[in-house]
Amino acid sequence: MLNLEKYNELFNQFDWETYIRQCNYYYDSKSFWANTHGYTVRVRKIEDNIILQIKSPNTSKEAYKSRTEYGMEISRIPEYLYTADLVSIKDDTSRPERLEMLGYLETERYTKHLTDDIVLFLDRNQYCGFVDYEVEVEFSKDSGTAEKFLLGLGLEPHKIPGKYTRFVMQFTNVEDNK
Repeated sequence: MLNLEKYNELFNQFDWETYIRQCNYYYDSKSFWANTHGYTVRVRKIEDNIILQIKSPNTSKEAYKSRTEYGMEISRIPEYLYTADLVSIKDDTSRPERLEMLGYLETERYTKHLTDDIVLFLDRNQYCGFVDYEVEVEFSKDSGTAEKFLLGLGLEPHKIPGKYTRFVMQFTNVEDNK
């Protein structure tokens, strides 16, 4: 996670190649079954493209998250998703029958390809009346390269809750205060 000052510093440090605004609509049960079991179920809208995405957990002891992601284009943003139809969740016998849309998180994302193996993302996220900032690094080789790069930017690699987990924390905080 970044504070606004570090976000602005990184923003001004690079010539960003792309900018997108995307909206992630998150789905879960009222008991947060997906979040508790390490799944992220979302519908992502970027311009006219709508994609149903499911992230399934992998085990990792490193300072980065590893997830398997499934996706497919859909024609509309649904109010509910039925878990029997969802790849990677349908075989989990503890799953609820359906997941409902909880809300959305909007991201303004800047992208910079640093090498063939390292991509830097700078995000401003807004959800449930809250704004946060983060930098993400995607890499296709060993994590040591990405860690050295982050250290060079003055950032200490560490595990942080993912966007969906942060959304759930803020969502439940807002719901508790109603």
